[in-house]
Amino acid sequence: WMGQVVFLLLPPAFISAITFPSVFFLYWMSYRFGAAIGILTLPISTLIYGFTAGALLVALKWILLGRQKPSVAAVWSDQFARRWLVRQCSRICWRITPWAYLGGTSALTSLHRLLGCKLGKNVSVQPGCIEDYDLVEVGDFSTIGGTILTETVSLGVQTTSRTRIGFNSHVSEKSIVSPKVVIEDNVTVGIRCAVPPGTNLANGTQWTGKPATAKSQGSEPCSDDTSADQRKWKYATTQYCSLVLSSFLWIFEIVLSLYIGLVIWENLGWWGLASMIW
Repeated sequence: WMGQVVFLLLPPAFISAITFPSVFFLYWMSYRFGAAIGILTLPISTLIYGFTAGALLVALKWILLGRQKPSVAAVWSDQFARRWLVRQCSRICWRITPWAYLGGTSALTSLHRLLGCKLGKNVSVQPGCIEDYDLVEVGDFSTIGGTILTETVSLGVQTTSRTRIGFNSHVSEKSIVSPKVVIEDNVTVGIRCAVPPGTNLANGTQWTGKPATAKSQGSEPCSDDTSADQRKWKYATTQYCSLVLSSFLWIFEIVLSLYIGLVIWENLGWWGLASMIW
């Protein structure tokens, strides 16, 4: 249990580690060349921030978990604590780093592959949809917008299992795919759909509702659809531009954070400031 207590303190340390290089770069550029140059280099600082977050997450995943396999673990075990830490760091990465803006892009797909996820070609995935990376397999030309669950917890025991998604299948946003589900080729899981555990979604079907029920035949494979490729590139370009422009909003966040930090430091001292950071 002592290991679990230590792991509880590590997510804030992860935030500090991924933030420091970009903040130091921004500070150095502003100090060396002036505030105006520092502001102009914010996109570069954003890239450093995203790269550091992705690289540290990949290193942390492989060091703590290695290659994941279906397993059974008690909730008080070290294995549970290590998986919990990787999941928390993943959620930090998907929510407060530049990766939050890169949903559906090839950059995010590549990062998932580095984390151990088996993704086919031209696969689109949204941030936070997959957390047990080695246990999910996705076929070519598929899109993942909903949550793919791989674990169940009962009576203090956590069980993880594999989930397979076939060729040209689509899991819509805000939908949930439960553990031990097999999604065959050309399947569409609708928005806000909940697929029960152990369900086999047959080839060419559409599923809607809670719990999921088959509606009708799905769409045909669209791997050679030129218009779809054009929409994909347009969407990716929009995401990358949003990432660059959003970096300038950090000016307001940094100024506000500095102001709040100074107020806390003046009234509570270093101990109060350190407590607020943790």
